[in-house]
Amino acid sequence: MLLEEPMNLRDYLYIHRMTVKEFSELVDYSRTHLSAIVNEKLKPSPKLARRIEKATNGAVKAEYFLKQEEKSTAENINNESDKMEVLENERNI
Repeated sequence: MLLEEPMNLRDYLYIHRMTVKEFSELVDYSRTHLSAIVNEKLKPSPKLARRIEKATNGAVKAEYFLKQEEKSTAENINNESDKMEVLENERNI
């Protein structure tokens, strides 16, 4: 069985031909705040993530945002490990 990638908010808005402004009114948050979330510049609070899930009838899961945060944290940890390894190699040269 193939696991589908969870739908992100940008895709949801595109599929449903909905603007960020229209969606922001639906979830009662500012357009600029939602725009930053759509563009992955900000992560929603758990409360807003649940509102997004409810407003999209479950198409965009609240867990999607948590997974994005975990992925970002893991990437940062990997990047830091790589930097440390390079520094250690430079010291040994």
